[in-house]
Amino acid sequence: MSHSEEMILMFCLVTLTSVTVISMLFTLKKKKDRLVRELAIKDRVLIKKTEELRELKAKHYRAEAFQNNLAAAEHSIKTQRPLPSADTSPPKNSALEKYRLVHALIKKQMSVDEIASFLTVSAHEARQLVTLSKLVQ
Repeated sequence: MSHSEEMILMFCLVTLTSVTVISMLFTLKKKKDRLVRELAIKDRVLIKKTEELRELKAKHYRAEAFQNNLAAAEHSIKTQRPLPSADTSPPKNSALEKYRLVHALIKKQMSVDEIASFLTVSAHEARQLVTLSKLVQ
């Protein structure tokens, strides 16, 4: 093989290699552009889903707060006792009537503190009245 043939062969080899490399670069660039577009789409979807999640969390917290308030209100209603009627107001003159009234309040499941408040006496005096009313009965 002559020197000029070798040069031509080298030139062809370099040209072929260059075309192959350029073709590979073009393919890689197309792939990169496609991946960039896909990433942008995924990023927009992620932002949208993040906002939806934030809204759902806010709704959940509002619903949870409502449920807690509702439960507290239901508990409050269940634990409230009706106030004694006006005809069971504290007697002014008879100790026996007072003990009977205290006994009736105990039957309505009023606590000593509630009885004290109703009779406008101290908790200590209400405890004594509870004890004495049990003796009277």
